[in-house]
Amino acid sequence: MKCGVRQRGLTSPVLFNLYINDLIEELSSAAVGCHIAGNFSYADDMALLSPSVNGMTILLDICSRYAACHGLKYKVKKTQVVVFKFDKGPDVIQPMLLDGVELEIASSFEYLGHILTHNLKGDEDLERQRRMMSVKSNMLAPRFTKCSGQVKITLFKRVYSC
Repeated sequence: MKCGVRQRGLTSPVLFNLYINDLIEELSSAAVGCHIAGNFSYADDMALLSPSVNGMTILLDICSRYAACHGLKYKVKKTQVVVFKFDKGPDVIQPMLLDGVELEIASSFEYLGHILTHNLKGDEDLERQRRMMSVKSNMLAPRFTKCSGQVKITLFKRVYSC
């Protein structure tokens, strides 16, 4: 296979799911990931979770073998490893490989619109959401300057009556 499924094609999600489902089942049955799932997959995004470095190495090996067997290529440059540490954790992490290439170790990553950080705090994600809300509010404000006072009061009451 020389290319992936067509972006935004009607059959693309179904074809992708049929093609990648065996990998998801193999990762789940390895019983080394987190008890929630071991992997979260949505469209062509996948996040592997493991409580140990050894478990993550096994999951990455499964992915590498699957890719080799099915003619897939991962975008290793877009792949990152985040080691979640609450109070303590290893200072040095052994290199983790996908398709024989060492993965970047990052302090945070974005998955499905949310930022997850190594220290398990949501400050970065909350700040990003606050900025987005501020931008949207600033875009809306000029649209209501020409409304009468009664319209503004009615809209305000409608929004805050829920």
